[in-house]
Amino acid sequence: MFFNPEDSSAPGLRKRLWLNYAAALILVTASTASLLFCPCDLPGRNPRAWPLITLSVIFGLAAGAFAYRLLQRYTGITVLLRALYAVAIVAISVYVEFDLATDLIAWLARPGNLR
Repeated sequence: MFFNPEDSSAPGLRKRLWLNYAAALILVTASTASLLFCPCDLPGRNPRAWPLITLSVIFGLAAGAFAYRLLQRYTGITVLLRALYAVAIVAISVYVEFDLATDLIAWLARPGNLR
């Protein structure tokens, strides 16, 4: 369920919740996009890739902060578990987006797909 009854009772709280969802999604996508601009196949071996990797980590941490704020309404778990869940959600999201984007780029690079 996306909303708890007490969270969604006020329109302002519902709007703020959806803005947090949107901000987290935008930051995850920005993190993935900065990884896609990486100038090589193995980012650790190219010194020009480190600024993009750093930017991706910064966007990922910001997305993790928004995901943590979204998980704060669940009071049954500890702060440490909420933080781990937020990091895991962002890491999995970036991985899935990156995998889908690279597959799409490879598909578009095949001859005859852009006609």
